[in-house]
Amino acid sequence: MRIESLKIKNFKIFKDILIRNIPNMAVFMGANASGKSTLFDAFGFLHDARMLWCQLFAGFRALTPSRLRFSDCFLWSIR
Repeated sequence: MRIESLKIKNFKIFKDILIRNIPNMAVFMGANASGKSTLFDAFGFLHDARMLWCQLFAGFRALTPSRLRFSDCFLWSIR
């Protein structure tokens, strides 16, 4: 899975940001308290939410994995 863009609203220090055209490897630099760690917390949140999503719907045999689209539940899109 490749993350092409990330939009974060009202998450810790971020009020409304959009990061687009994320390369395969990125370096985020900034002053103290500028949100570098918060960005990684957002990725941690996505991971935890995805794991919960998979656990909640793992028991439903009528739903196939191709129908489970985690990105439909959030404002940001993962492609």
